[in-house]
Amino acid sequence: MTHIHPLYKVDNGLVYDMIESAVRGHDVAATIAPFRRTRDGRGALLALKSQHAGKAIYDQLVKEAESVLKNRQWSGTTSITLQQHMGLHRKAFITLSECAEQIPVDVPNERARVTYLLDSLTTTDPNVLAAMAAVRQDEVDKRVNFESSFTFLAPTCPVTAKAAKKGRVSFDANVSGTNGKPQGGLGGDREKPGKGASGVALRYHKFAEFKNLPKDQQDELDEWNKANGRGKGDKGGGKGGKGGKRGSGGSPCNDPTKKLKSMISEMEARQTKMYEAMADVQTTSIAAIQATTASPAPSPRGVTVGAATATIGVTPPEVMFERANVAMLKLTGILKSKEKKA
Repeated sequence: MTHIHPLYKVDNGLVYDMIESAVRGHDVAATIAPFRRTRDGRGALLALKSQHAGKAIYDQLVKEAESVLKNRQWSGTTSITLQQHMGLHRKAFITLSECAEQIPVDVPNERARVTYLLDSLTTTDPNVLAAMAAVRQDEVDKRVNFESSFTFLAPTCPVTAKAAKKGRVSFDANVSGTNGKPQGGLGGDREKPGKGASGVALRYHKFAEFKNLPKDQQDELDEWNKANGRGKGDKGGGKGGKGGKRGSGGSPCNDPTKKLKSMISEMEARQTKMYEAMADVQTTSIAAIQATTASPAPSPRGVTVGAATATIGVTPPEVMFERANVAMLKLTGILKSKEKKA
């Protein structure tokens, strides 16, 4: 049909819609922007061909692809992995194959592709060198098959191995104390945390936690601490380690981190005592009030021991008041000592 046919405008608009949908979000979308208002599909297609599909463009693509195959090298000392480098060689081959459909291009065969790849590897990593030697000797498969060489060389990449090693995270608690020594004693070798024969966790214990352990677990933890180069004075599990002093010399520790942890532990202990005293005051006060306001209870049963009779289950009101006063005095003393230290 001629361009003056009545159906040309409709068809031209449909062609533009198909082109716009195909290049939407691509870098070449800006090329067809001038033809959006008139929906000129023919003009948009010619612009795309002239700017992105001409022979000059194919020549530039061939030049870039050949530069990758012949000049790009990989040493394994940068963040570029071997897989990424070989992926660039694969992309360059695909580009040459596509350009060969438009202009005359010498597309390398499989053996040439492997040769380009081996020549581009300038690394000194022994694993990669050994794999390259194996590829050169395998004339049946890997030396004449790029994909087989890719699969064989990829696991030997040292960059990937280093990245995996750095990214490995251990959630095991390997704390040996606050004196800066690595777990495992004077030798510096870390030991994996485990459990002893008594069921105690062979790790750092705060003094309050250590004090609540059974006797057999305390003994086993003491032996474990000695075997790992720590004495009883260490805060991580000795009987006498209340913080602030080392087990060997007994002199105060000048480490600011340890001092800060010791201060925090003392504050937590004082706060716990204060809460316990407040609870005692409240409990004894309520019990005293209930004892004075309660109706007369039935006579308690007695137990006769010799000539004396002991009353079971009833606490006199004066005793409850006395307990409340003692708890109140205890709480007052704690608050006063806290104010003085502050």
